[in-house]
Amino acid sequence: MKIYRIYLLAWLIFILSANLYATGNTDSLYRIVGIQTRGDYYVIRAQRNDSLFKIVSRIVSLDSNSNLELIRKGNKYNFIWGIHDRNTSAIVEPLVGNASYLHVKKRRYWDDNKIKFTKRFHYRLYNTRNLIGLYYVPSAFIYCREKYLNRVLDSDSNSRYFVVIKAKINEVEKEIVVLNKSLLDIMNLRDPKYKDKEVYKNYLKQIILTNKSICFTESEYKKMDAGTIVSESILVDSLQLQKGDLLNNYFYVSEKYNYAVLKHDVQQYKIGAIMKLMFESNYLMSMVEGRLTIEDLKYCR
Repeated sequence: MKIYRIYLLAWLIFILSANLYATGNTDSLYRIVGIQTRGDYYVIRAQRNDSLFKIVSRIVSLDSNSNLELIRKGNKYNFIWGIHDRNTSAIVEPLVGNASYLHVKKRRYWDDNKIKFTKRFHYRLYNTRNLIGLYYVPSAFIYCREKYLNRVLDSDSNSRYFVVIKAKINEVEKEIVVLNKSLLDIMNLRDPKYKDKEVYKNYLKQIILTNKSICFTESEYKKMDAGTIVSESILVDSLQLQKGDLLNNYFYVSEKYNYAVLKHDVQQYKIGAIMKLMFESNYLMSMVEGRLTIEDLKYCR
C-alpha cells in the first residue's frame, strides 16, 4: 500500500509539472493587438497577460518566396528580445526607454520617425530578433541561423564557404553568390578595420540578417570570386516546389559519408538559385576539387 501511494504521488507531481509547463509556454506568448507604420519602421503593439509592449521593426522588403509568414493581428507569437540591426539603436534591450515621465518630457519621440513614448507602454520601446519587417522568424531558426553564419564567416573557415548577399553594382541591385574569403579581401581593401575578423563577421551577419545591400564598383565585383544569381520567378518557384527533394534532384547525396556533390548535368543558369536556397536552408556550401559540395548534411539540424 505504501509503494502504491509513492507511485500515486509521483504520478500527481508529474501531471502537475506538465500542466505548469504548458501554462508557462502559453503565458510566454505575445498576442498582437495592433500594427502601424511610422516612417521607416513598423510599430507593433503586443500583449502578454496584463503587460503591453511596443515593438519596432525596420521596414524591409523580402522575396515572396522567403518561406516566412507575416504576423497577424490577434495571433500569438514567442519573441526573443534582442537586436540584429546595429543601425536601429543600441544593442542592449530594451531598445530605448525612460524610467519616468519627467525624462520623457525632454524626449517624447524616438528617432525621426515620430514613435512616441507613452505611459501605457511604460515609456519603453522594444525590438525582437524574431521579426524581419513584419515577417516572423521562428526561434529555432534564429538559433540555427546564427550558429550557421558564425561557422560560415568564422576566421578559420572563411576561405572555403560561399555566402549569398544583395549587392549594388554601379547602383544596380542584384543578388550574388560569393566566396567569403574573396568578399573579405575586398572589404579589407576598403577599410582596414575589416582586418579584424570579428568586425567583419559581425558586419556581414547584420547585412544578411536584415536583408540589406552592399555597394560595389564594377571593378570590385570583377575581382571577387562571385556570380550573379539568376532569380526569375519561374525558376525560383520551380525550385521552391522541389525544396524537400532539392538535394536529391540536384546533388549526388552520400548519407553514409554525410555530404553531397552537385550533379554534372545541372544547367549552369540554375546553379546560383540552387546555391541561394541551400544558403537560406543553412547548408554549408564549399568548392571541393572544382565541384560544389555540401559538406555536412546534418549541420544545424
